[in-house]
Amino acid sequence: MVGGHGLHLTPADGPPQGLTVSRFPNRRRADVFGCLQPVLVIIHAVVQYQILGARLHKDLLAPPAGVGDLVQRLDVGGVDDDHGDVYLFGDAEQTAHGLGLHDVGPGLRMAVDAVLAGGLLFGDQRVDDAAVFAVHAADAALFLQLLQGVIHGLVADHHGGIGHIHLEGGDTGGVHIVDLRLDLRVVAVDEAQEFGKFLVPDIRYTVLSEPGKTPLLFFEVPASEGCPKSGSVLFYGHLDKQPEGGSWTCGRAPFCPKKEGAVLYGRGAADDGYSFYSAVSLVHALRKGRIAHPRFVGIFETCEESGSTDFAYWIDCLKKELQDVRLALILDAGCLDYKRLCITTNFRGVLTATLKVSVLKHGVHSGTASGIVPDSFMIARQLLERLEESATGTIRDSAFYATIPKERLEQIRAKAALSASFAGDFPWIDSPAPRFKDAEKAILAQTWMPQLAITGAQGLPDISCAGNVLRSYTALRLSLRLPPRVDAAVAAQALKRILLSDPPFGARTELTDISSFAGWDAPREEPWLQHSIEKAGQSVFGQSAVYSGEGGSLSIFDILEPACPQAQFLLTGVLGPNSNAHGPDEALHLDYVEALCRALARVIADMP
Repeated sequence: MVGGHGLHLTPADGPPQGLTVSRFPNRRRADVFGCLQPVLVIIHAVVQYQILGARLHKDLLAPPAGVGDLVQRLDVGGVDDDHGDVYLFGDAEQTAHGLGLHDVGPGLRMAVDAVLAGGLLFGDQRVDDAAVFAVHAADAALFLQLLQGVIHGLVADHHGGIGHIHLEGGDTGGVHIVDLRLDLRVVAVDEAQEFGKFLVPDIRYTVLSEPGKTPLLFFEVPASEGCPKSGSVLFYGHLDKQPEGGSWTCGRAPFCPKKEGAVLYGRGAADDGYSFYSAVSLVHALRKGRIAHPRFVGIFETCEESGSTDFAYWIDCLKKELQDVRLALILDAGCLDYKRLCITTNFRGVLTATLKVSVLKHGVHSGTASGIVPDSFMIARQLLERLEESATGTIRDSAFYATIPKERLEQIRAKAALSASFAGDFPWIDSPAPRFKDAEKAILAQTWMPQLAITGAQGLPDISCAGNVLRSYTALRLSLRLPPRVDAAVAAQALKRILLSDPPFGARTELTDISSFAGWDAPREEPWLQHSIEKAGQSVFGQSAVYSGEGGSLSIFDILEPACPQAQFLLTGVLGPNSNAHGPDEALHLDYVEALCRALARVIADMP
């Protein structure tokens, strides 16, 4: 998630606090009076790092600084975190940036020096990162207490006086160790809460967290006094994100938010870090405009990018809170462009599996065996030809198709009329060579047709290591997108029948690691919602909303729909051209976010 580092400064913002110090441990040599006692914070097991805190609306008061500052608001001068060119081992970066002591308050006399010393070896164990604090000796004990009391739920163990540790600046003497085992999804949840409490003081949070499960942030805002509206409004989004990936443009980085004009770059900016901040900003805007509003609830999970594996469990815990939801706003979808309100109507399902074809116990000489022993890749190609017509990419079996509603066909035609081609949205090597040049056919194939992709392979050596060997097996990872309304379980059985029955040459065929979930087609909107969407599109964007299906998949609906039996679902989002979700230079178009919030506020105001 990308969130609040002061992208839109307001008069309520103060200047940056503290002084960023050198990242080299030998800075402690300036302690000529010997009054500082080093404290080494060792950080283990970083699960996920979140970039926190974009202010999405210029008119909103900026929230107080959150966990983004390593040490701040200390009475005798704080020290900001130093994360310039210091990185962690592995995929995570700048771990210590997620710690905060902003709740310290006045009256504490503590001089703190902070450095990062990445990649430490402690004994035989390599740690992810470390932060060294030089604390006045008199305050060392209090400082250690703060680390365990202020950093909510992040300190697992405290080991005092573990001996001597040698750093670049020399022997630290009797160093205190604070061992942090961090899941920084918790940090994301903490930051979100701080933002929400600042804009909506009566917002009530529940952080659902259990060992072995990813946390979920639930919030509730009571209805305005005397509000005649019935039912509640639900916001859904997620706080987790994809790995950082490579090939980011120079000057941009996945975990350091960079604002260029009205665009914010950072991993998770558009998918889906904006969602919580937009929801809270929307509630704030309604109150600022003195518009009566119903009860609000928010569900923001931290496992969507991993398949929402804990979502069903948490929704079951919250089922009493969701029974009266009248309108569900799902803030995790795409948009055609940044000129109009875009409503997502459907998602495809997905069926994944690994197909393994084996012919030999081990590899043999290709000259001796070929012509007698069939190649495992050839057999795999034959099996895939049963499933997909290779010349056209058409899936052959009817089990993978659904009847397309007339309304959806009309919406596809309306969307196609807005652009002659959608091929330019992808990073082609040369000139675009799409399967369909006709826009309507392309949209239909992307949203309502089953499509097969090979996303991985095993049993094939790297070309640099390939010899004259007839390999023993070929394994392929299959990803089959399923149209909305296709029964995923039926599709999985059909896949087994097609690929495992009567294999060529008596080869051994296996289909393993099968996973599937169905697509989703939104129920028809009630008249008031249809009318409100049209009105919001015209008033905010100056044109009608466009309705569109998504080619991707979102697995929450078979869980969320039964939990909200009275709800109308409105899906929208900011994943438009050049948003690059899951890719380099992921971008959030801030002006569009603000316009989208205004449009959704109008819809909520129209609720009967």
